Amino acid sequence: MYIDGVQTVNSSSNVDWSDITAVTRGGWKTGGEWKPSECQSRYHVALIIASRDQDSQLRALLRHLIPVLRRQFVHFRIFVVDQVTPLRHTDT
Repeated sequence: MYIDGVQTVNSSSNVDWSDITAVTRGGWKTGGEWKPSECQSRYHVALIIASRDQDSQLRALLRHLIPVLRRQFVHFRIFVVDQVTPLRHTDT
Protein backbone atom coordinates (compact mmCIF):
# COMPACT_ATOMS: atom_id res chain seq x y z
CA MET A 1 0.00 0.00 0.00
CA TYR A 2 1.55 3.27 -1.11
CA ILE A 3 0.44 6.82 -0.55
CA ASP A 4 -1.30 8.51 -3.45
CA GLY A 5 -1.65 12.24 -3.82
CA VAL A 6 -0.41 15.14 -1.78
CA GLN A 7 0.66 14.69 1.83
CA THR A 8 -0.28 17.71 3.97
CA VAL A 9 2.47 18.64 6.43
CA ASN A 10 1.88 20.71 9.54
CA SER A 11 5.23 22.31 10.35
CA SER A 12 4.01 24.29 13.35
CA SER A 13 6.21 24.18 16.41
CA ASN A 14 3.35 23.17 18.72
CA VAL A 15 3.43 19.45 17.90
CA ASP A 16 3.54 17.68 21.25
CA TRP A 17 5.12 14.29 22.02
CA SER A 18 1.65 13.06 23.00
CA ASP A 19 0.46 13.90 19.46
CA ILE A 20 3.20 11.70 18.04
CA THR A 21 2.32 8.88 20.43
CA ALA A 22 -1.34 9.06 19.40
CA VAL A 23 -0.52 9.00 15.69
CA THR A 24 2.07 6.23 15.84
CA ARG A 25 -0.08 3.95 18.01
CA GLY A 26 1.62 0.84 19.41
CA GLY A 27 3.75 -2.00 18.16
CA TRP A 28 7.09 -0.42 19.01
CA LYS A 29 10.08 -2.48 20.06
CA THR A 30 12.86 -1.30 22.33
CA GLY A 31 15.22 1.13 20.64
CA GLY A 32 12.81 2.88 18.28
CA GLU A 33 12.04 -0.12 16.06
CA TRP A 34 8.73 -0.89 14.36
CA LYS A 35 7.79 -3.67 11.97
CA PRO A 36 4.44 -4.76 10.62
CA SER A 37 2.83 -7.66 12.45
CA GLU A 38 0.49 -8.68 9.62
CA CYS A 39 3.14 -9.35 6.95
CA GLN A 40 6.84 -9.81 6.24
CA SER A 41 8.32 -6.44 5.31
CA ARG A 42 10.13 -6.19 2.00
CA TYR A 43 12.27 -3.28 3.16
CA HIS A 44 14.35 -2.74 6.29
CA VAL A 45 15.36 0.87 6.90
CA ALA A 46 17.58 2.60 9.45
CA LEU A 47 16.78 6.29 9.83
CA ILE A 48 19.58 8.37 11.31
CA ILE A 49 18.34 11.82 12.22
CA ALA A 50 20.95 14.39 13.24
CA SER A 51 19.50 16.95 15.61
CA ARG A 52 20.96 19.99 17.32
CA ASP A 53 18.62 21.69 19.78
CA GLN A 54 15.76 21.45 17.28
CA ASP A 55 13.23 19.53 19.33
CA SER A 56 10.23 21.18 17.67
CA GLN A 57 11.48 20.29 14.19
CA LEU A 58 12.22 16.72 15.26
CA ARG A 59 8.67 16.35 16.61
CA ALA A 60 7.19 17.73 13.36
CA LEU A 61 9.32 15.36 11.28
CA LEU A 62 8.43 12.27 13.30
CA ARG A 63 4.74 13.25 13.41
CA HIS A 64 4.55 12.96 9.62
CA LEU A 65 7.30 10.46 8.76
CA ILE A 66 6.27 7.58 11.02
CA PRO A 67 2.72 7.23 9.66
CA VAL A 68 4.06 7.25 6.08
CA LEU A 69 6.49 4.42 6.83
CA ARG A 70 3.85 2.42 8.68
CA ARG A 71 1.34 2.70 5.82
CA GLN A 72 4.00 1.35 3.47
CA PHE A 73 4.71 -1.59 5.82
CA VAL A 74 8.39 -0.69 6.15
CA HIS A 75 10.39 -2.32 8.94
CA PHE A 76 12.34 0.61 10.37
CA ARG A 77 14.40 1.79 13.30
CA ILE A 78 14.97 5.42 14.16
CA PHE A 79 18.23 6.73 15.59
CA VAL A 80 18.27 10.34 16.78
CA VAL A 81 21.81 11.66 17.12
CA ASP A 82 22.28 14.82 19.14
CA GLN A 83 24.98 16.95 17.55
CA VAL A 84 27.22 18.92 19.86
CA THR A 85 29.88 21.49 19.18
CA PRO A 86 33.29 19.84 19.65
CA LEU A 87 35.48 21.18 22.41
CA ARG A 88 38.70 22.77 21.29
CA HIS A 89 41.79 21.04 22.55
CA THR A 90 44.28 23.39 24.14
CA ASP A 91 47.85 22.38 24.79
CA THR A 92 49.10 23.32 28.23
